[in-house]
Order: sequence, then structure tokens, then C-alpha cells
Amino acid sequence: MDEVFGARNFVATVLWQKIFSPKNSARHLSEDHDYVVIYARNGDAWKPQCTTTRGEMLKTLLQEPGQWIRGPWKTSEDLSSP
Repeated sequence: MDEVFGARNFVATVLWQKIFSPKNSARHLSEDHDYVVIYARNGDAWKPQCTTTRGEMLKTLLQEPGQWIRGPWKTSEDLSSP
């Protein structure tokens, strides 16, 4: 990729979590992420722009419980999982 975009324009290699739970159909291991290689048009001038987080998107989608197809819901502060 450096040959195409130039090493100076390399920003980062990041992980993208493409699924949030393991696939039961996986033969050995469930692959839940991909690598994303980021290059900028001008690496020296590039700055990240914040986007909404997954939690913020869910809050926006779930603000009106009457609109949620699965029925009423409530938030929980309990982060434990079995």
C-alpha cells in the first residue's frame, strides 16, 4: 500500500469488530474482526474526526420505547454477564 499511497500518508492499522458474538458455525475459531489500513490523501494534515459511538447510536434509536419493535425496555447499570 505504501507504493500506491506513499509511506508518509499512512495513518494507522486498526481493528474493526464486525460481529459482536461468536459464530456457532465456525469450524475452529470464530473470526470477529477485520484489519482496516488507513491512508490519508495528505498524511501530515490529516486529523481524526469523532463519530458517534455505538452506545450513542443505541440511545438515539431507543429514546422512545413505544417505537421499539421488541416492546418496552429499560437501561441497566449492571454490566455483569454470566
